[in-house]
Amino acid sequence: MQHVFPLAYSASPLSTVDEPSIPTVNNGNDSPSHVILFYVNGRRYQLPSPPPTLLLAAFLRDTLRLTGTKIGCGEGGCGACTVMLGSYDRRTEKVTFQAINACLRPICSMDGFAIWTVEGLTKAGGEVTPEGEHVHPIQSRLVAAGGTQCGFCTPGWCMAMYGLVSQRQQEGAEGGTEGGLRKEEVERAFAGNLCRCTGYRPILEAFKSLAEGEGVKEGGKERGKGEGEDEEDEEEGWVKVDCSMGRGEGGALVDLEDMCTSLPPSLPPSLPSPPPRRIPNSTGTGGSSTSEAAVQAVLNACDILLARLQPFLSPPDPPPSSPPTWSAAVQAAAAEGVNLAAEGWFAPPTDRGAPFDYFVYCSAFSEVELDLLTGEVTIAASTIVYDAGRSLNPQVDIGQIEGAFVQGLGYYLTEEVEFDPEGRLLTNGTWHYKPPGVNDIPLHFDVSLLPPLSAAVEAGTREQRRSRTKVEKVGQGEEKKEKEGLILSSKATGEPPFMLASSAYFGVVAAIREGKREWGQGGECTSGETLAKEVPLAISATIKKRIEAIDVPVEAFVL
Repeated sequence: MQHVFPLAYSASPLSTVDEPSIPTVNNGNDSPSHVILFYVNGRRYQLPSPPPTLLLAAFLRDTLRLTGTKIGCGEGGCGACTVMLGSYDRRTEKVTFQAINACLRPICSMDGFAIWTVEGLTKAGGEVTPEGEHVHPIQSRLVAAGGTQCGFCTPGWCMAMYGLVSQRQQEGAEGGTEGGLRKEEVERAFAGNLCRCTGYRPILEAFKSLAEGEGVKEGGKERGKGEGEDEEDEEEGWVKVDCSMGRGEGGALVDLEDMCTSLPPSLPPSLPSPPPRRIPNSTGTGGSSTSEAAVQAVLNACDILLARLQPFLSPPDPPPSSPPTWSAAVQAAAAEGVNLAAEGWFAPPTDRGAPFDYFVYCSAFSEVELDLLTGEVTIAASTIVYDAGRSLNPQVDIGQIEGAFVQGLGYYLTEEVEFDPEGRLLTNGTWHYKPPGVNDIPLHFDVSLLPPLSAAVEAGTREQRRSRTKVEKVGQGEEKKEKEGLILSSKATGEPPFMLASSAYFGVVAAIREGKREWGQGGECTSGETLAKEVPLAISATIKKRIEAIDVPVEAFVL
């Protein structure tokens, strides 16, 4: 009997009709067996007697090749393997949805269920990209908010939200926002998902916008030429930039008016990012070097193109009434057979002894709340002021700062590597090793970028912003001036903010010291050095170490 389940909106997986032929997965066992029937992204599968040790995540990845479902910790602690599970209760005649960890569920327990992976979101409605791919509103919101960086955890976040949205819309709960979905539920739903890059704030902002009922069903987003679609009737002189090291950094290259000053403001650049598998000459991105390397490569390509176009932009005898426009110069160059495509390449300097050519200045203030009986810490607020120079893209830079800060919180407060006497790693999973989760970030998290200190740099010419003078001493007091490339007066933001999380650590130390003073175990704290001596709290300051440092007297436990 075919069941078509009543659903709140047509994007639900269980509304998909059966296909005429049912794929059968052969497990190599020809003996009579019990066949389980399940759905994956709307398509029926039947599997004869699957082994009880075969996990859903392995089946999706290895058999069906749905590799969007990632395997991270393998024990249900990181959320990278999250998929959505749908079922129909014949007794109550209700459809239920839930997000589950595919690394924990054996495939033999999937009989009668509908499974939805991140690949299936393309069938669940939404908008269409210039490449013809369907994008679900959840995915477009996440990208627009800057909630994706390395992308490993992104499918799990999308499926956790998709499960929550589907269930709430199915229930049609009264009160609150559309479908009964509230912001508090979003935060609880993500308690089992980890991210090492973003600092969580962009992810929460993206999904809380769905909780406010914006675009859950529609999700439409206007797209123009700035998104990089191919059109046969494009205006002459259009500039397309294809620059990526395989990690989506093309979005940071937004200031082409600095790179190519002859570019009219009416023709914004197109910035497509090719799939990582198509990127030649990819390289590592350590040392906060991604944006600088990518942007410098674009600058080099722009210089090549400008040199080729210069005879057409500044002809020897231009008409006095109508100087050449950018579009006219491009058309003239094309008519003369000038190559209008250029490849830029950037290799970091190989000078020894000075791998970094500038300083980054930043400061942070954190307010923490410490439970003296349990050792639990809540970071009430963190405020960061950061010198990013002339930021290439403030949204990207702020995301980098937040991500590095949250990684630092893990280093200082939760993540401790332990080995046994034989050198065997003990903290080899999320049961014992605790990266910060979505509920560990500051309740109030503010990041501010300082304006460029030099007004001349901010208002200067393209050449001034792209170069600076480095003074080196040579011999007896002689000086050599060497002109070096400067990436639009910007500074790195990927890793320096890591150390700012020490503000939370010192807040915990101060809270312990204050607690000790209240029950008479210490005097007035006069300096940071005195504080460190009186409260020996080693890093990482895990709950166990905090409780040992607090050393609560027995009387404190008596009611």
